[in-house]
Amino acid sequence: GVPADQLRLVLCCLAQIPLCAVMQLLPAGPRLLYSNFFSLMIYLHLFGGVNLLVPLAHSTVVYLLVRAMPRGCGRPVFAYSLASLSLTHLYRMWVDYGGYKIDISTVLMIYVCKFTYFAFNV
Repeated sequence: GVPADQLRLVLCCLAQIPLCAVMQLLPAGPRLLYSNFFSLMIYLHLFGGVNLLVPLAHSTVVYLLVRAMPRGCGRPVFAYSLASLSLTHLYRMWVDYGGYKIDISTVLMIYVCKFTYFAFNV
């Protein structure tokens, strides 16, 4: 059959269609709460509770880097983001080489782009 993590991903993607339709009907304040709540629920469903700490720690370190050096923080943030992503990939290769599971590195790849873009534009 279909692996459980892939099935969860497809179900979460399909569940977002009606959730987005409801979100469009909400005013701005409740829309933000609605969006944050369901984003967290989907994230927890896909990756589990422990993996919530990895992006949270990553975001905290990037925030501290930006606060420590507001000008010129782009390269250090990029270096840190890429290094942490590389370590995550190396860990994944060590634990499950050649396997296919959806893990936290998927989210971190997007975070590298987002945080680098943010740091260069501060």
